[in-house]
Amino acid sequence: MPTITTTVTSAEASGVVTTQTTTEATPEPAAASGALPSSEGIRFLYHAGFSGRLEGAMMVCEDAGIPYTIDTDMAGYFGEGGISWAGGKSPGDGSYPAFFTPVLFHNGFTLGNTNAVTAYVGKLAGLYPTDFETDMAAMGMAGYAADIWSESYAARSSDDKGDAFLKDCDYDYAKGKAPGRFKKFCLFFEDYLAKSGGPYFHGEACNYSDWLVFSALRAAKGMWPAEMVDPFFQTPKLKGFFAAMNARKGSTAYLGTDKEMPMLYPSMLPEDYTAGTEPGF
Repeated sequence: MPTITTTVTSAEASGVVTTQTTTEATPEPAAASGALPSSEGIRFLYHAGFSGRLEGAMMVCEDAGIPYTIDTDMAGYFGEGGISWAGGKSPGDGSYPAFFTPVLFHNGFTLGNTNAVTAYVGKLAGLYPTDFETDMAAMGMAGYAADIWSESYAARSSDDKGDAFLKDCDYDYAKGKAPGRFKKFCLFFEDYLAKSGGPYFHGEACNYSDWLVFSALRAAKGMWPAEMVDPFFQTPKLKGFFAAMNARKGSTAYLGTDKEMPMLYPSMLPEDYTAGTEPGF
């Protein structure tokens, strides 16, 4: 083991000069704080029967060949009958509590929130930006994906069944949130991809936020009959994005295989769609 030799010379009041030499072992360098844990042992907690908001994280794992398991024992974490944090309950293992699914468990660490869980496995998968600006841009794109999920679900569940959400960009802010919100999102994505050069949202390298947007748009496509939503996906860059994502291992190893689960629960599927009874605006 390397050593350090230190020599100290001092003068006492009597005028006598003394010299002391000390030799000691050099402390071993600490492990780098940025070192990533092994990707072994990923476990997700999610609802049984559909992939929903967990799909993005699952496809990141599939893309990188990271093994994972899915636990559907909601009561085991949230308590009997629970599907989210409530009543001050916590898992009791010293980790941070998660408010809602999906939840990730890995090496004694617990993490909740769709975007955070997907970013976590994205980091392990090498699907995470390495420069600061792209890191921040990917975080923003992940937020847009969350907006698509939330707004699509709310629109499909509303009295008008998404009529206003799917309008042709007929903006009228005097009436609240603008109709045509979904088309506006899709045109925004087209512009973003044009600026990045594609095929992914931040250029030639795929990152976890691409999987989040891909999953969110797949969910939206799955909520309405094809003739209502397919026209929004015909712009060239967005078509190129879908082609690139569908060609990746994360898609080919999951979609159309025995692993694939329904993405949405039955009441949100196109075959359950009936026109709304109330106009959106």
